[in-house]
Amino acid sequence: MLRVLLFVVLFATSLAYANTGDRASVQRIKVIKGNDDQVDMVYYFHSLLEEALSYSVQELGPVVLENVNFEHGQNRTFRLLNVPGELDVTYSMTSSEREIAYLPIKVPLLDGLLGKRQLLVKKANQEKFEGVTEDGLKAMVGCQGDNWPDSDILEANGYALYRAEQFESLFHMLERGRCDYFPRGINEILYDYQKFNGRYGELHMLDNVMLRYHAPVYFFVGKHNEALANRIEFGLKIMEEQGLIKERLLQTSAFEFDRTFEQSETLKVFYLTSDN
Repeated sequence: MLRVLLFVVLFATSLAYANTGDRASVQRIKVIKGNDDQVDMVYYFHSLLEEALSYSVQELGPVVLENVNFEHGQNRTFRLLNVPGELDVTYSMTSSEREIAYLPIKVPLLDGLLGKRQLLVKKANQEKFEGVTEDGLKAMVGCQGDNWPDSDILEANGYALYRAEQFESLFHMLERGRCDYFPRGINEILYDYQKFNGRYGELHMLDNVMLRYHAPVYFFVGKHNEALANRIEFGLKIMEEQGLIKERLLQTSAFEFDRTFEQSETLKVFYLTSDN
């Protein structure tokens, strides 16, 4: 049944592309280059995108990804999706607002890892978290990005936050005591610790607390790019059906983390609700 539905989607996509010229010519898809120190992570998402697009090459022609070299906050990056010719595809945690303003391809890319949040704290303050309760954590202040979807999730669940637009400034605020903890996905906290420990004081990764909420990461395209969205979805559905996305996630070195973290008997998991 899925194969039949995918064929219908692909056929509709083919019609949408019919007036764009010779489908044998190479289609260029603009994606964000990313920071030089995030090469492995960017490669993971770009390789998934390329593999998904490869399933429709015979019908729609070859595709190459073209890196766009700029760095913007999440909201500005998303706005570029709706400007034809500026940016074709990005990836991010979803939100109801983003799914209204842009076209999400609703196939999860990280198997829920981003919604499993481990806490990064100042090493000198780690003892205050040893017996922390959910109410106790809510009485503290967390660091979060100003435009991140999970910032709204945390606040809606009663967590106090210090928000900032610039990512690195959040570590500065943690060092200065403007916030008590910085929730990071279990797939990204080790990278952040290794990069910023010592630069903004001594840091510590708590092993006894995890925040948990629904936070799927999707590819997004602009509202005008429905044909591209259909083509990406076609390939990702095949990969999902065959277990290839989970396989690629296990194979990649882009996300290094302790895979036994969730099995710890001393781990406290605080569950949050979200609209995702």
